[in-house]
Amino acid sequence: MDYDVVIIGAGPAGYYAAKAVSQRKRKLLLAGAEPYLPYWRPRLPEVIRTGQDPESILMSGKDWFSENGVEIQLSKMAVRIDAAQKKVQWSDGDSTSYGSLILSCGSLPNRSPFPFEGKVFPLRSYQDAMDIRQRCAAGKKAFIIGGGSLGLETAFALVKTGCHVAVSVHSYPLSRQLDSEGGKFLAARLKESGITICCGDLANYEAEIDKACVIAATGVHPDLTLAEKCGIKVSRGILVDEKMRTNLQGIYACGDIAEYNGTIPGLMSVAVKQGETAGINASGGDMVYQTVLPAPLTKVAGLTVSSFGSLKLLDDTQIYRKVSADSYAAIAVRSSKIVGAAFIGNVALGTKLKKWMEAEKGIGKAASFEEIEKLVG
Repeated sequence: MDYDVVIIGAGPAGYYAAKAVSQRKRKLLLAGAEPYLPYWRPRLPEVIRTGQDPESILMSGKDWFSENGVEIQLSKMAVRIDAAQKKVQWSDGDSTSYGSLILSCGSLPNRSPFPFEGKVFPLRSYQDAMDIRQRCAAGKKAFIIGGGSLGLETAFALVKTGCHVAVSVHSYPLSRQLDSEGGKFLAARLKESGITICCGDLANYEAEIDKACVIAATGVHPDLTLAEKCGIKVSRGILVDEKMRTNLQGIYACGDIAEYNGTIPGLMSVAVKQGETAGINASGGDMVYQTVLPAPLTKVAGLTVSSFGSLKLLDDTQIYRKVSADSYAAIAVRSSKIVGAAFIGNVALGTKLKKWMEAEKGIGKAASFEEIEKLVG
């Protein structure tokens, strides 16, 4: 069958691409490898805790797709793209012709070296979450490799089910978002909530790992299988321009699979905007992607953690901090401009600082956290 636009991958980027295409009334096929309608992956720790059905975390119900002219096919795996003939070959033997093609195939979990025998569970899909829930219900013990957002949110979800939970980190939790002082503050709060933080070599934590459900939360990498087979240029991800175009005419990419200006942020806000951009351009529109300043938000152990920019302490960087019993804040300043900030607990100031940074406003002679706070209002 022929379609104006075919989208391979029904994650957030693919879903928002489909929304954009549907608004332009094009004949559209959205193909997803999983047996579920598009759902919110950040809510998988919630699934581990509650065991709720996939319908509870869907991005839209089944009716939305039919009402908006989006044909969606689930458990549909693409195995080959013929860019010259503009055809997609599927694992079931069918083939589909397209006018434009959008790749939103997403990413695959990184595999972390594990010095012990036994299964290591990934957490990337709804089924992964249910497998982890079942295993932890039986053993009541979990060991999570990786102290990023996914690892910590999973840890807290499991603690709430009565599991003994340990999390392995290189140096401190959320090391990509926080400075070391913020990491120490968060580690103390996590310990109070019942989560054990393990630093260093996994081989030193055999007792924590023994009989535990071991979960890998060590990040992801783009799934480039299809792209590499058909001549699409890749580096760490599929290389795209400001319109989400690849090097092959009529083929676009967005979300976790796309590399723009040397970066693959892997954040929901980026997937949404890139998906919209790809969908509009693939259906005959003209939209330029405006880079989104990553500002990841994590909720764990009753605390909200927000950050943006960089807190790296370079030679010409000054970090101003404000710490209380239940909150932590840090602002990085370089050449009288805000270059990064992080907040634990009270994150209200973060939105104002982010706007200030995006506008590239200077802070003048402000020389303390309180002065910067007063300046930005």
